[in-house]
Amino acid sequence: MTNCDSSRHDFDIVIASPNSAVDSYYPLQQLEVGTVNRSEHVLHMAGGKGNNMARAAARLGARVLSLGIIGGTSGQLIVRDLEKEGIVYDMVWTPQETRRCVTVPALSLRQTTVILESGEPAGAEALHQFADKIRAHAGCAPFLTLNGSLPPDFPSDFYANVIRDLANHNVRVCLDTAGEPLRLGAEAGPSIIKINRQEFESVFVRLHDWRSAAPVFNSYHQRGLELLIITDGPRGAYGFAPGIAPFRVLTPAETWSSTAGAGDTFMAALLLALGRGDAVEQAARFASAAAVASIQQVVCGALTMDAVHTYLERTTLESIPDGS
Repeated sequence: MTNCDSSRHDFDIVIASPNSAVDSYYPLQQLEVGTVNRSEHVLHMAGGKGNNMARAAARLGARVLSLGIIGGTSGQLIVRDLEKEGIVYDMVWTPQETRRCVTVPALSLRQTTVILESGEPAGAEALHQFADKIRAHAGCAPFLTLNGSLPPDFPSDFYANVIRDLANHNVRVCLDTAGEPLRLGAEAGPSIIKINRQEFESVFVRLHDWRSAAPVFNSYHQRGLELLIITDGPRGAYGFAPGIAPFRVLTPAETWSSTAGAGDTFMAALLLALGRGDAVEQAARFASAAAVASIQQVVCGALTMDAVHTYLERTTLESIPDGS
C-alpha cells in the first residue's frame, strides 16, 4: 500500500493535484483592456494549485512530495522547475500537452487577472495510475492534500473515493477544491477543508454572518472533519474546529504584488505548523502570515521566511462574535 517506511515519515506533506499546469506570469504596471500591453519580464513556472502549494511548502522548509499528471513540453518545464526548487515529485506522464494558465498582476492598480485553461482529458489509464500513486505514497507523510480542479474526464467523486479509500490509513486527508468535487469530497469525511468564501457559499450555504458557517462545520464534523478554514481575501480567514470558539485570523497587507495562490501558501503553512505540533490557532496565525508574505511576490509561493516572521508579528486572532 505504501512505498514508505511505516516507522517514520519521509515527507511532511504529500500533495496530490491531477490538473497540473504551467503558470505564466506577465507583470504589468497597469492592464489596459482592448489595446496592446507589454510585459518586460515574463516568468513560466510549475503551476496548478498543487505545485504552487509545493513551492510554498518547500520555501517554508517542509519536505514535500508532489503528485500530478503532466505531458509534453509543458510537462518537461514543470519537472525542471520542481527540480530547481528541490521538490520531490512522482508524475503520471500522458501524451496530452499539459495546460497553461496566465496570471497578469497589474502592479500599480493592485489587481490580479488570472486566465485558467481547463486542460485536456487525461484518459482512463492516467486516472488509474494517479490513484495508484496516491495509495502508494499516502503513508509517506502525516498529511495528504487533494488540490484543485479535476481533469475534464475525471469523475466528480474522484476525491471522495480517495478519501474513503484512505479512511483506515494513518494519514489526515485535506481537501482544497470547488464545486461538485468539493461537495462530494466533504461528504466522504476529510480531516481538513480549506476553501475560499466563494467556494464555500457555492456548495454549502450563503453566509449572512460568519457564525452561520458553524452548523455546516458541526454537520461535517460528524463525518470526520477536524478543521474548516474559509479564506476571505483581505478580510482574513475564518476557522472552525471542535473544542475552540470559531475565530478570525487577520494579517494586514498594506502592499502586494499578486494575490494569486495565497490560499495555496496558507494551506502549506497551516499543515507544516500542525505537523510540528502547533495548536490550531497558532497554526492559523502562521498560515495567515505566510499567505501575506507570499503576495509580496509575483510568483505563487515564492516567499521568504524573513517576510513570514515580519508579518507574523502583525497577525491577530480573535473569536468571532455573534452576529459578525
